[in-house]
Amino acid sequence: MGNCTVTIKKKGVRPFGRSNIVQIFLSNSYAAGGDTLPRSLLKIGNRLSALILGSSVLSPSGHTVEVVYGATEFADPKLKVRDVATGTEVGAIDLSASSIYAEAFGDPYK
Repeated sequence: MGNCTVTIKKKGVRPFGRSNIVQIFLSNSYAAGGDTLPRSLLKIGNRLSALILGSSVLSPSGHTVEVVYGATEFADPKLKVRDVATGTEVGAIDLSASSIYAEAFGDPYK
């Protein structure tokens, strides 16, 4: 399993905390179980309240993506990638050229 990398596209502040629009790139060593998305790269603080994907499909590979949240808001989530035709998780593959846009929310008030 690898770690995702992130490019911050737009920083924002919401009435309930921080939110950033980000472009997430998957790793070059994707393995079963998903790539870890370190919360620190999202620049919203230590808590990840929500990660809303702009689409469920990676560009340009066309695989579908799902977010698997950690046990708490303080645990790093994982992004699992599935083959669009079969629905099964893809095997060991280089997805470093694939990315997805998302909005990450951090709620400091809970």
